[in-house]
Amino acid sequence: MTAPRSHDELEAFLTTVGVDATLASPAIVLKPPALDTPVPAGLDGPALLDPFDALLAALPHLTTQSADEAPLSAQGAPIAELQIVGTLGEGGMGIVLLAEQVSLGRRVAVKVARVSAKGRAPVRALLHEARLMGSLEHPGVIPVHALGRDTSGRPVLVMKRVEGTSWQELLDDADHPRWSELSTLPKDRLCAHLEILMQVASTIAFAHSRGIVHLDIKPENVLVGSFGEVYVADWGIAIDRESTDPAMRVGPRGTPRFMAPELVTGTAADIDGRTDVYLLGSTLHLILTGAHRHDGETMQEVLEAAIASVPFDYGGDGATDLADLANRATSRERDDRPASALAFREEVSAHLRHRGAIATSTRAWERIREAEEGGDSAEVAARRRKLLLEARFGFQQALVDHPTYDGARAGLERAVELAFDLELADRALGSARALLADLDTPRPDLDARAAQLEQTLRREIDERDRLRTEARDRDPTVDRVKRTLILATLAIVGIGVTFGMRSSRLGGTAYPELHTPFIPLAIAAALGPLVVWQRRAVAASAHNRKLVATVYFAFVLSSIVRFIGLFARTPMDHVMAYELVVIGACCGVLAIAIERAFVVPALLGLGGAFGALLWSSWLEIFYVPAFAALVVVSVMAGKRAASEPRDASPAAS
Repeated sequence: MTAPRSHDELEAFLTTVGVDATLASPAIVLKPPALDTPVPAGLDGPALLDPFDALLAALPHLTTQSADEAPLSAQGAPIAELQIVGTLGEGGMGIVLLAEQVSLGRRVAVKVARVSAKGRAPVRALLHEARLMGSLEHPGVIPVHALGRDTSGRPVLVMKRVEGTSWQELLDDADHPRWSELSTLPKDRLCAHLEILMQVASTIAFAHSRGIVHLDIKPENVLVGSFGEVYVADWGIAIDRESTDPAMRVGPRGTPRFMAPELVTGTAADIDGRTDVYLLGSTLHLILTGAHRHDGETMQEVLEAAIASVPFDYGGDGATDLADLANRATSRERDDRPASALAFREEVSAHLRHRGAIATSTRAWERIREAEEGGDSAEVAARRRKLLLEARFGFQQALVDHPTYDGARAGLERAVELAFDLELADRALGSARALLADLDTPRPDLDARAAQLEQTLRREIDERDRLRTEARDRDPTVDRVKRTLILATLAIVGIGVTFGMRSSRLGGTAYPELHTPFIPLAIAAALGPLVVWQRRAVAASAHNRKLVATVYFAFVLSSIVRFIGLFARTPMDHVMAYELVVIGACCGVLAIAIERAFVVPALLGLGGAFGALLWSSWLEIFYVPAFAALVVVSVMAGKRAASEPRDASPAAS
């Protein structure tokens, strides 16, 4: 099929085939223009032009009589088989009458052609339709009782009278009285229309199995009976693919607002079952939207829309499977449509089977739309969490009932993504990663965001641990009792040994014995087991480590001072005064490195050095204040820190 490439080409084409391209109401049915030729005089005369004329001439006579005509004569004139009692409907090419079939005592529908209105075309269309319908013995095709001609030579098609309503009327009016009688159809209007569409598809599939393509499927051509029976009518422009010349031009043919592209400019070779699938898709579009598939102000605009067949945007939620089916069925390319009317029907049936899952998914989508509304308050966040939890549960339930439903799968992914954003905003890494377990397919972007948050939290934890360690190191309350025990023991032993040296010091002006410089080292070594025993308390904080280490270092410096005094032959009172300077200096280091209160023993040590020089006879007394102050300051620093309120920050925890 070669479609016109521009507005001008399409207009020229429509003019060529005899179609008004500026028609304001494009809802008409286009008929094959090649059939519109004058009827020769005497349809049943000897000069027959084609097989249709031969068929017409061979038809049996069916006598008809209007109910208001004069009664039959008493001379035994034949009684008319068909007593016309009314009109059921009228179309552009034919009239459907209601008649009483006398021999069987039943009412039937009688269709006759509008010969005077359309020339030869209505006659041929009626004969064509009668032969096709007569070959299709299917519950969805109105049964043909007889085909004949009346006394004027017009063809007469006798069919079953269907006591029903046009499907189009039911689509137009949700409160149509007929709905109350259709007890076999679902109460839900959409489901009822889909049930009707499935029956239409089944009938069309049967016709396709006989090589017949309808080409004008639309709700106006479907009748719905009182008990839900569905009939596909108006087969007047259908073609039999087996007996039709593939090169024959068939377009434009059908109803423009439903029409497939190949029905605009195609040939018989372009027509197959997928053409009717397109019309089924156009009907589904009408069910879903209430509007026709092709729109426009003029015939040309409508036909251009049919040729283009641009996919329609039905929205991202709801019955997305039906929306997808409607778009695929009305695809411009036949290969992109469902392969057959049965395949189309099966997809509609699958939707109905999974209707509950789809309804659940639709409600879940509503929760998502509510959750997407703005707001950053804690109340809004809590409400969004609740809505997203409900949405995720709904989509998961829908997927249990309908595992292949893409609408529910997409909804679940969206719900997880929104919930994931909330958890990441709250820095709840565990909850965020738990949400990703609900997804069937990996989301590298969300995994990357979770990994980034994990790195950030790890850095914060490391920094918090570092600050906590530093705070603990500076905390004088850590194991202060054990620390005080060690310091007090060192101070008592140191003071005791110092007073023990008093007799030796008073015995001469110089060191009396060589072993005197080793006394501080011996004290430190003797108390080593105590420090080792309480090593955890010593190592528990930098405060403890620095304090104990400084005291031990003071003993080492004292030993060095005594060695120097020994070799320099310095009087012991001077050496011990220098020792007090060393003790004061070590306490000064503690005041700088640990706690400013240690300036007290520092000053006492330095003051004791001057006192030792001035009152050498009382030299040992000046050791007591420095050592005692060292222990007291350590104890008081721990108590004061313990009584202070603690900050909840990581640095203080």
